[in-house]
Amino acid sequence: MGIKLKKFFLHHKAVAVTLTAAVCLVVIVVLLCLSTYIPRSGSVNYDAAEVKNNTFISQNALLGADLSLSDNAPVYTMAAVKNIFENNNTFSADALRIPLRLTLDGRLIVFGSGTLDSYTDCDEVFKEKNLSPEQKSAGELKQYNMGYHYLSQGKYPYRGQADLSYIRIITLEELLDYMRAQENVWKKNYRYFFEIKSEGKYLSNAVKTLDAVIAKYNISDRSATLPSSADAKKIASSTETAMFYLSCVFGVGLDNADYSVLILPMSFCGINFAKKSITDYARSQGIAVYFEGIKTAKDAEKALKAGADGIFAEDPALAYGVLKK
Repeated sequence: MGIKLKKFFLHHKAVAVTLTAAVCLVVIVVLLCLSTYIPRSGSVNYDAAEVKNNTFISQNALLGADLSLSDNAPVYTMAAVKNIFENNNTFSADALRIPLRLTLDGRLIVFGSGTLDSYTDCDEVFKEKNLSPEQKSAGELKQYNMGYHYLSQGKYPYRGQADLSYIRIITLEELLDYMRAQENVWKKNYRYFFEIKSEGKYLSNAVKTLDAVIAKYNISDRSATLPSSADAKKIASSTETAMFYLSCVFGVGLDNADYSVLILPMSFCGINFAKKSITDYARSQGIAVYFEGIKTAKDAEKALKAGADGIFAEDPALAYGVLKK
């Protein structure tokens, strides 16, 4: 029977494509319908052990700043970090989302996916094309101008400048040293969301290095990592997030879930994730829920109404105004 079906689809590719599309459409429609009837959990018991043990669960939604986003300074630089904590009087962040890559000498730097070509002068000045952070030591990466391709009001303000002290690659240790000082200034214990972007043969060493840095700075209780780290909380992977949603839809327990934090989009493929029933269900399992991709005040209000533990907004000042109403 299986062989006959295979031969049929090989000879009728158009039919196969149509059937596949139809099945996918049916699955999406079913999920959309089911999402309307997500079982409601009771109100969150903030005194429950599984809730109290998760420092990322908060009765008042926290404002997260994503270091992959920056409008007023080159991304992944100390200049961008300073704009969050020093050079603004319009918002106060509570958490940082930090992408990390491993260097050739085993250090972690603040940098996302891809190569340095889109940010630095590695190609234009140093003639090094398709350069990845894993190919250079942390010291060597300091030579590149991270603001070379930064465009502001039709100009490139960081080309030809003599002082580029705050427009260089920063190591994780440099960032955390800075954050220690800011914690004293702002009187806060910040939450940290570390996401390792190094892949393949570099991944395991990156995780070990992150473990060591978290232990050194004694921040394991307020650190969440992806992939999982030794003592820190774990951020759910995309597969785990999908399984969480299905468990939520069908009211199935999450006894085997080993993650503590979900970072959800407001919506995906027409499915609305910003629902109180979803966040209540997660917290009943001791899992914190943060929403990403907050673009407008309406998005922030919706996330807040849904009971988010925190949000990552493209415009933190706008979101801060909503959270503090």
